[in-house]
Amino acid sequence: MKHLVVTVSIALTLTTAASAQTPAERAPSLKLPAIVLAGAETFDIISTQLAFKRGCIEGNPLFGKHPGPHALWTTKLLGTAGAIGAAFLLKNTGHPKAAQWFVYGASAAPATAGTLNTLNSCR
Repeated sequence: MKHLVVTVSIALTLTTAASAQTPAERAPSLKLPAIVLAGAETFDIISTQLAFKRGCIEGNPLFGKHPGPHALWTTKLLGTAGAIGAAFLLKNTGHPKAAQWFVYGASAAPATAGTLNTLNSCR
């Protein structure tokens, strides 16, 4: 009987604590999507640099044929910061799920580029 009382009191405490949260506190976190985006961007940069060592050239005309690592890292850092900033704007305007999916969607391009850099031979 004592275990039942303890279990019920813990369950009531957790339920009360969960209902006391504001909608912003219950909103999904952007930590995992941000980690996924940073990983995808890093994968793209590393695979691009390895492709350069195989004799490939950059396909993005804004970078030129052989951009240095500083140009790649700076561009990716700014793009990641912009995507996360836009996601926080979405989250703070009442669209937390859209913010998460926006960052996951932004991860698709560098993940695809990194995969193509790894799988394809040079053009």
